[in-house]
Amino acid sequence: MLRIIMDFISASSPSKLPVIGVLVDASTYKHLLYLLMALPLGFAYSALFSILVVGIALTVIGIGVLILLAALFITRGIARFERWLANQLLDVELDTYDDVATDTDSTFGDLTKYLEAASTWRGVGFLSMKFFIAVFALIPLFVLANGLSLLVAPLRYPYTARLGEVNDEPVRWSIETFPEALLAGLVGVVGILIMFHLANLSAYITRHMATALLGVEMSTVDGKTTSRTRQDTSSTTTGHTTNKYSHREK
Repeated sequence: MLRIIMDFISASSPSKLPVIGVLVDASTYKHLLYLLMALPLGFAYSALFSILVVGIALTVIGIGVLILLAALFITRGIARFERWLANQLLDVELDTYDDVATDTDSTFGDLTKYLEAASTWRGVGFLSMKFFIAVFALIPLFVLANGLSLLVAPLRYPYTARLGEVNDEPVRWSIETFPEALLAGLVGVVGILIMFHLANLSAYITRHMATALLGVEMSTVDGKTTSRTRQDTSSTTTGHTTNKYSHREK
């Protein structure tokens, strides 16, 4: 009976409400924080790609190889940070790829093993797409800034809200009366709701990007956290072994 009551309370949680549930959902604010961080990070990563391009262009004179190797090693470090950030803020659990060879016996082999690892180039792919997430982040952050400005209109009217520019002309809303201030506050609430849903949409897209490019998704089995791909491989192996013994018994 107690379990039924707890399930009912969980199902009726305010965060489960359609449209407005995002206001009280803790993950929404984690997604918003991720979006805020994506803006400067995405543009910073674009500078890293400029270094990669320079390295490729200068490979013909030798020094470009060193620049390219340095940029790729920096990319691996940033990909590790992005995997940690996704685990903290995007409701996902990713483990590192186990695709770097460990049986090299020379300095050259130590370098090439990272170049041959697919995880290196997956990290490059993720960081290249992170720039577009940063560009997309401008939209909800713009909506948030205007939404907050209008939300407090009932407390600060009369005033003129500036809502951006169209054809180099500022768009202003002159709020003079209390009904106008209430309407502006309502518009602000709607704008903030839209912003939260855009943040969740961005997190949904980025979560799938991270799962595909930054690491192996983890799952919990019998209280132990294991790699999903390793778990699937183990299950497949067990299934083949069971079938082999069943054939022998027949």
